[in-house]
Amino acid sequence: MSVIERLKNGPLLSVEIEPPRVGASLNDLFVLLDDLVEKGIHQVNITYHAEQPHTDGIARRKKPGTTGIAGAIIGRYGATLTTVPHVICTGFSAAETQEYLIDLAYLGVTDVLALRGDPYRDAQGRFCAFTPKENGHRYARDLVRQLSDLRQGKYLGGEVGVPLDFCVGAACYPEGHRESPSRTQELRWLKEKVDAGVDYLVTQAFYNNELYYRFVDEARAAGINVPIIPGLFPLTKRHQLSLLQKVFGVQVPRQLAEQIESSSVEDRVLVGSEWTVQQALQLRENGAPGIHLYTHNGAPVSNIITVLQSKNEFHEPHSPTG
Repeated sequence: MSVIERLKNGPLLSVEIEPPRVGASLNDLFVLLDDLVEKGIHQVNITYHAEQPHTDGIARRKKPGTTGIAGAIIGRYGATLTTVPHVICTGFSAAETQEYLIDLAYLGVTDVLALRGDPYRDAQGRFCAFTPKENGHRYARDLVRQLSDLRQGKYLGGEVGVPLDFCVGAACYPEGHRESPSRTQELRWLKEKVDAGVDYLVTQAFYNNELYYRFVDEARAAGINVPIIPGLFPLTKRHQLSLLQKVFGVQVPRQLAEQIESSSVEDRVLVGSEWTVQQALQLRENGAPGIHLYTHNGAPVSNIITVLQSKNEFHEPHSPTG
């Protein structure tokens, strides 16, 4: 069942996972997902990590396996869980994108999240200016257009074939994208992306719900009418306070920052979890179509989902074996 179909049936509860690092097993990932599926999640997003240059001069990916993980999840959980691999512009030509999407379709993937992706980093770990691969896409909206063509069976080079009818999600930024010149321009670009063929949007993480409400109002005023799913990331480590602001432009409310700063390592997990739970409950109370939880860096999403399900905010839990 696609994301859009699930949204028609009620509020969506989804998570985002990363592939394991090179050489690691999938076992830990499935331990996490078995638990979350049993607790009632409906959707799992799988990030895609572009290759990066290493000190030995060879570019490679630290976290490969997005395609294989998508297939493994479908094989393990079937229709119980909607599997949503990310599709990015970084490091892909349009032809490579088409081949990747064909592979996903053969595996039974019905949904993708279309993103530009992060630019490459320099030797100090700082983002460089984004440079598309030769014959690749510079903007996510161009990637969405390619997806829309494939929905109609239009392949590169004028070839016509079987439609690849993916449900397409995309990203949005309640606090603004770090490269955006203005809010007005960003909303204009977002509308172009949605009009190109986006079915729903997922936000970057935020910690003040008023930012989400204001963003939704602005998006609607700009003619963007697709569902906008709030993305939440439990803040549980002190270094994340500066990282979120520096890298992603995300502001952390003073109350939360002070609690994280003054708490012990163990208590920070409780503080961050409770903040996320309260955010999620208030968002749902005010009409958010679902909640998307980022699981990166060991975020305590299992406990958060347990609390949310106890409040009857989402569908009843179902069997992890489907």
